Amino acid sequence: MTDSDYGEALLEYNHYMMPLYQAALATVDLPSGSHGLDVGCGAGGLFGLLDKATGCTGHITGIDICDDLLTIAAKQAALHNMRDRIRLQTADLEEPLPFSADTFDWAWAADVLHPQVFSTPAIQVKELVRVVKPGGTVMVFFLHPFRSLVFPGRPHLEAVLRRVLFAGSRYDPACHPDNAAAWLRWAGLTHVTTSAHTALFNAPFGENAWRYDLVPDAVRDVPPETAQAAGIAQGEWHEVLRLIDPQSPDYLLRQEDYFCVRLALLTSGRVPA
Repeated sequence: MTDSDYGEALLEYNHYMMPLYQAALATVDLPSGSHGLDVGCGAGGLFGLLDKATGCTGHITGIDICDDLLTIAAKQAALHNMRDRIRLQTADLEEPLPFSADTFDWAWAADVLHPQVFSTPAIQVKELVRVVKPGGTVMVFFLHPFRSLVFPGRPHLEAVLRRVLFAGSRYDPACHPDNAAAWLRWAGLTHVTTSAHTALFNAPFGENAWRYDLVPDAVRDVPPETAQAAGIAQGEWHEVLRLIDPQSPDYLLRQEDYFCVRLALLTSGRVPA
């Protein structure tokens, strides 16, 4: 998949998952007219939502490591009539951010600080604290595939899915997204809170439903030996693959009554005054 194709898929994913982002942002009070940092903004799929959360009078700086995604993000800024209120910049979160201390009123990182990418995500949070003004807010959002309902009526397959996902993502439990509150406290934030948000999605789904990540792509690519090592019976694994294969007549996302539930967590904290 090219960066351009990935950008379009990312926009479709952001659009579909919008209820979760909306619910999460509703729990924080972003000041009207404020200047925020969209960390790992990707193709800019959340610019409109972040703009609305700040009264459509604020400014947003979007950063991403991929220039091709930022090109798509610039088109999103124009689409939302925000061209004069959005600044886009290439940045690598493994390096110090290219901003002075106390630049922003808030920072938002949605599905970015995954421990599969950053070995110690608290370090990246610490850098966000540096560039956010005293009294400002840092927000870390994660969609949680481990906690979602993907196979309604088949609880044994939910257990299989969780075991496979866990087998493919072993890392220090302290860096698990469930423990994001500890990252924020370590980084010096106060008033740290975590809120849970769910959304129900019902059939019918479009032909491009795979872009919504309802069933993580990583599951389809799991080698049989990995499933076996995770203690999963061959018959159960074949049943999972049959239900998530777009070429199968039993493909979940084409079943008339199919639904799934997604869970996301938002952890936020305040920069000490």
